[in-house]
Amino acid sequence: MRLTRQGGNTMKLLKIENKEAFFLGGNGEYHLISKINKDELLRIVNLSLTEDKVEFDDYREDSISNVAHQIIYQNIEKQLRELSERSREYSDECASLFKEMYEKYRLP
Repeated sequence: MRLTRQGGNTMKLLKIENKEAFFLGGNGEYHLISKINKDELLRIVNLSLTEDKVEFDDYREDSISNVAHQIIYQNIEKQLRELSERSREYSDECASLFKEMYEKYRLP
């Protein structure tokens, strides 16, 4: 299964298909959510903060048959959605802090 970008250049990081949950791996292919490791999770977190358009299938309890996958998907999707929605805020805050520190410590 390989699909990284949807129409309009949206990157789908998490998806639900045939009652199974998947994440987008670094190789551009989707893998079962139970196979995610800390490196893949960090990569997906970075993508949700840096990509302009990311997408996740909405979690519904009846959409994933495996209870463990439900728990993993639900928690990851919730956190990624929040990060993605607040990414602009984080970016602006970092830029503001950088500017403040630059002004404070620059040489005359």
